[in-house]
Amino acid sequence: MKTTMALVNGLILLGATLIVLDADAASVGSQCGQSGEVVLQVLGSGGPELAGGRASSSYLLWHKGKARLLVDLGPGAMLRFGETGARLDDLELVAISHLHVDHAGDLPALVKVGYFTDRATALPVAGPGAGGMFPGLTEWINGQFRSTAGSYRYLAGALDGSGGQFALRPIEVTPDGEQATTVLKTQGMRIDAIAVPHGAVPALAYRVQIDHRVIVFGGDQNGSSAAFWSFSRDADLLVAHLAVPEDVGGPARTLHATPSRIGDGASQANVGHLLLSHLMTRSEATLDDNLSIVHKRFDGEIALARDLACIAVEPAAPGELP
Repeated sequence: MKTTMALVNGLILLGATLIVLDADAASVGSQCGQSGEVVLQVLGSGGPELAGGRASSSYLLWHKGKARLLVDLGPGAMLRFGETGARLDDLELVAISHLHVDHAGDLPALVKVGYFTDRATALPVAGPGAGGMFPGLTEWINGQFRSTAGSYRYLAGALDGSGGQFALRPIEVTPDGEQATTVLKTQGMRIDAIAVPHGAVPALAYRVQIDHRVIVFGGDQNGSSAAFWSFSRDADLLVAHLAVPEDVGGPARTLHATPSRIGDGASQANVGHLLLSHLMTRSEATLDDNLSIVHKRFDGEIALARDLACIAVEPAAPGELP
């Protein structure tokens, strides 16, 4: 599926396949939702370091001018969310890939912001079940907002919708195995999750089918799962995390995919376009080399994420969602 992806809001084309942002991209981030029928907006392209002016990992999916899906909530995500002009009332799902701080740390901020909106309906939150030293999503949410012992017990209405708040509705996905789980199916949109290898950390990737487009959020993973690449098959856009350089060793290599693994996997999965995000000091230090490695293995368009950047994903061939 080699469909057209229009890149807007300060994106410029260098050569044939590398797309980067100019300095003015963030200034028009509030117009992103009006840039196309289905638009992906980057809220956070970095993390967990405080470097490069990047918020931690977070992505917002717009559909016909409404922000329908929020993927990950790293620190700084809610600041960026406010800058986009999105409405919390419009969100249909928050999809958390795993419970590292740089992917989930802003959930309390979202809950507090919700107190000042008109939203009354529960907000589904998808995430992994327990594994190793990490609690499952439900336990993790309860640990923050439980009225008797929660870290943010003054926001206990997040569990039951009391006190002028809307409730969070956890959707826990088994963080192992090779089968995908449908976490949300609504009018014109379906979201599936699958476990991905991220060292000992329970982690998920998400596949979104919306108006004949397919967008996959790979999350943090080492790229070794054949099931994930099958899950990504024919995606119009794959968001992949370029957090490590090719020669990385030690624990980082079990946590994150190298550039060669990203390129090989995307090519084998027949992905249309790549958005490389979650950039860190170690991956940006040799960025040209890392991009060259990806490019040698993947012949589609490659974009580098910047906070508030927009990608309008054009439709594939018409057909019903499975």
